[in-house]
Amino acid sequence: MANPPEKLLDKIGIENDMVVVDYGCGPGSYIKYASAMAGAGGRVYAADIHELAIASVQKLIQKEGLKNVVPVQVNGYSSPPLMTIRQTSSMHWICSIQ
Repeated sequence: MANPPEKLLDKIGIENDMVVVDYGCGPGSYIKYASAMAGAGGRVYAADIHELAIASVQKLIQKEGLKNVVPVQVNGYSSPPLMTIRQTSSMHWICSIQ
């Protein structure tokens, strides 16, 4: 892989106990690393519109024992909001499930 997921996530600066949303997670290429970086006190939401992507993430969760990852199938931008995401001035992402 030309750009390993861990290199990109290191640049983003995910820290212990953070809430992370991988919107458009696909098969979950970043999930394992984001999960480790967020730690046991953090949470990673793996969101995608495609059911096969969610199924892939669910398999990854089971295979790797990722206890802080929650797969979320979304209906795209036109559906009622499932998640509200905003960027704070400290550049951390905050997510609330509605």
